[in-house]
Parts: sequence; C-alpha cells; structure tokens
Amino acid sequence: MFFEITEYKIILEVISGLYIGGGDSRIRIGGVDNEFIKHPDTRQPYIPGSSLKGKVRSLLEYEAGILPLRCNDKGPNGSPLSLADYKNSDGKQKEEVKKVLMLFGIAGNDFSPEIGITRLAFSDLALTKDYEQSFKQDQSSVFEVKAETAIDRTTGTAKRGSLRFTERVGEGVTFTGTISMKKFADDEKYDLENILFKGLKLLMKDTLGGAGSRGYGRVEISFSDKVINERFNNFKLS
Repeated sequence: MFFEITEYKIILEVISGLYIGGGDSRIRIGGVDNEFIKHPDTRQPYIPGSSLKGKVRSLLEYEAGILPLRCNDKGPNGSPLSLADYKNSDGKQKEEVKKVLMLFGIAGNDFSPEIGITRLAFSDLALTKDYEQSFKQDQSSVFEVKAETAIDRTTGTAKRGSLRFTERVGEGVTFTGTISMKKFADDEKYDLENILFKGLKLLMKDTLGGAGSRGYGRVEISFSDKVINERFNNFKLS
C-alpha cells in the first residue's frame, strides 16, 4: 500500500514558438495548414499530459543509454521500454531501466512485483489565468502564425507551392498543470523525485512538440511550491 501521493503543480513557459498538432484534417483556402491542439469547447490551446509524459520518458531513456536495448539490424524500435528490456539488461543499466519503468509503468499484462504500478500521472496543461483572460479578449495574445517553405537545395530558393502556415503558441505564454507521484515505502532508496527532476531538466535543454529542429518548442519549467522549486533549481544534471 502506498503511503503518500505528492502533487507537483508546474508552470511551463514557452521560450520559442510551440506547436503541438491537433489532428485537424480540414482544408482551408488561405488559412492555417497546421493548427495547434485546442479544447473542443473553449477552443483554448492546451498541452496534452501524454505529450509531456512521452517526451520526458524518451529523454530519460536516451540519457540512461537505454536506446540500444531496442535496436536491431533493422534500426531502432520506437516502442517504450518493456519488462523484457529490464530482464535483458544488467549492471547499472538495469537499475536505470528499473527506475524509468517504476515511474512510467509497463503494460498491464507484464506486471512485475519488482517494478510495481506506475508512479507518475500527468495532467493536461491549461493556460494560466492571465493568459486565459488575454485569450478571451484577443487570441493573438497567445497564438502566432509561422509561414514556412521548402528550399530547393540546388538553387537555394523556395520551392513553388511549398508554402505552409503553422499555428504556434507564442513566446512568453504560460501553461499550468500537475504531475502526481505515488510513493511507496521502499521507493526512497531509488530517489525517484530526482529522476523526475532530471527528465524535466533534460526537456528544458531539448524541445517539446513538433519541429524542434527548426527552433520550435523550447520551454522553461518551474514549480508553484517554493520548497519543491528550490529543490528543482538546485538539482544539477551530471
């Protein structure tokens, strides 16, 4: 039986235009080609908890050198870590795999008492109150439209017909949400909070959402609780 659930309220600030696709396939003449994901009722942008969770998890897997476990002669396997990966690893890597699986979970039919249940739960991130009010008055206070085109590598000029418009959340916009962590009596020795901190610090060095290689998706993360935020700020990537 777990003895505690810790809830971390986070604030995510957009540092460079953020794009997370909404899966809208409608064709618009002279409009935006790629829309940001929006709440179906309020039409306000939000960051799905699954997007944040998936990126943090993948960065932790890269950092721990876990990717080779899922590679073969055909290239990398893009699926998340599994119980089989844990059983096939050894030494320090096995411990790193275990910590990631303890935090993010494994498939239900692969339950292992060594791993236990998923510790982390990520909520969707909504606009902070100030930006929610700004959005209601003027959507351009939150959104920007970025025009992009493919470049002909031979001539160095834009390819005809390649112009596309992407809807992004602009620099400075802030979102808020929660990450909750179940803590069991035996978890203290694994220092799982620091693993979460490491994943979020790695995210701040990388990008969130689409088109990161083109400058999108730089973010800054902080915690509402001053004590937790101080622990986070003092945590250093090795």
